[in-house]
Amino acid sequence: MNTTHLQQTTTQGTRAAAPLQLARAAQNLASSPTLAINEAIAERRAAGREVIHLGFGEATFPLHPLLQAALAEAATHTGYAPVLGLPALRQAIADYLARTRGLNCSPEHIVIGPGSKPLLYALLHILEGDLLLPVPSWVSYAPQARLAGRRVIAVKTDASDHHRSMRHRQGWRVGE
Repeated sequence: MNTTHLQQTTTQGTRAAAPLQLARAAQNLASSPTLAINEAIAERRAAGREVIHLGFGEATFPLHPLLQAALAEAATHTGYAPVLGLPALRQAIADYLARTRGLNCSPEHIVIGPGSKPLLYALLHILEGDLLLPVPSWVSYAPQARLAGRRVIAVKTDASDHHRSMRHRQGWRVGE
């Protein structure tokens, strides 16, 4: 990566742009497969081909009217939300988990974030240990773990049991 950022003073006293340097951990990261998919889709669309875009996990469907109304109302709140998320939302999630999955979880143990990737990346930086990564998994999880200095241990899953964790299989132990 060779982009400019802060200026340095040269021997003649003038200011020159200094190139940014990637952190050592980022220098060996592969290009994003998701971005490659998006580029391929853009090329096909530019060529006039009809494409169903499944590159990102973003829905292209219209928003439900109730969601539109809630978003419009929320747009009037311009301050920061609580760091862990809105208390009412955390309570609603706790209630949902109890009702649908039989999990008794306190709202104090629920954190709201902008999506799974930034939350998982934060966890990689605050928790110690290796990452046991189910395979297949989303393409960014292993690079995120490596960027955080974690060893990635692939845990193969099987479509026959809907890719459930290997711990459900008799005799499986971590390290195998």
